[in-house]
Amino acid sequence: MEEKSLIRQLVNGKYGKRYLEIGAFRYDYSQCSELYHQDGYTGIVFEPQFSFNRQYAEMFKTDRPKDEILPRAVSDYSGFAHLYVGGMTDTACSTILEEEANRLPYQWEKQTVDVFDAKMFHGNFDFMCIDVEGMEERIIKRLDFNILKVGVFCIESLQHGTGRQMWHGWEPTLIEAGYEYIDSIEGGLNRIYKHKEY
Repeated sequence: MEEKSLIRQLVNGKYGKRYLEIGAFRYDYSQCSELYHQDGYTGIVFEPQFSFNRQYAEMFKTDRPKDEILPRAVSDYSGFAHLYVGGMTDTACSTILEEEANRLPYQWEKQTVDVFDAKMFHGNFDFMCIDVEGMEERIIKRLDFNILKVGVFCIESLQHGTGRQMWHGWEPTLIEAGYEYIDSIEGGLNRIYKHKEY
């Protein structure tokens, strides 16, 4: 409850009550953006598993009818990629990084998915959540902060399966772009950053 309270205190709706979520899958597992959805925010949601997992895509659309839901992966290029899907059915882990898939002890299902270039993100968003199993650094370093304004970031910072801290590679990019580290939530799984002018 304290974690949810912290996030709500940071986001003020200055940019039109909009969010951008990369890596959603289950709407009821996407706790950060779900908070804002409950508060009347709308957003753009990227989840490559929605391109073949129709059940969860429909669940998400039913819960958030005003959101733009895109069945695409996000990386530092555009095109196509193999998406490796493994883990439990209802909380499936997925990644487009073959080395990440090779590291984890899952039986993987491989699907071909469309990839969106993070450099193309533009506009104003109060909140952006990134949960992409190893792709965080590539995405953050690819963002163009000249055309993209984000008030608050929530970014997965621990490596899946090991708990190793992964934020050292991408935090300097955010600091240089004018963000300040605020706190970690969910036992350190996610790190929160707020722009100095937000």
